[in-house]
Amino acid sequence: MKRLALLLLALPTFALAQDDEEAPPRNVLYQKATEIDFTEVDVNAALNRPSIQITFEARRTAFNFIRLRSDFSAELDDSVGEVK
Repeated sequence: MKRLALLLLALPTFALAQDDEEAPPRNVLYQKATEIDFTEVDVNAALNRPSIQITFEARRTAFNFIRLRSDFSAELDDSVGEVK
């Protein structure tokens, strides 16, 4: 019942949303070119920057916790038994 009442209230809004057929079409005319004259324009500007001096000090990083291995012969010998 509530849906029927809501539908009956909504139907007139759809009818009012239609365009009038009697309205004449609007013809809008634009200029072909627009010319803007900037000769008399005076622009004053200033560049504002923060007054900070950044210094970088490069230190060489030592990676003592990484050891490079030269051979893996112990692991290769152990893996031979797993392949067979």
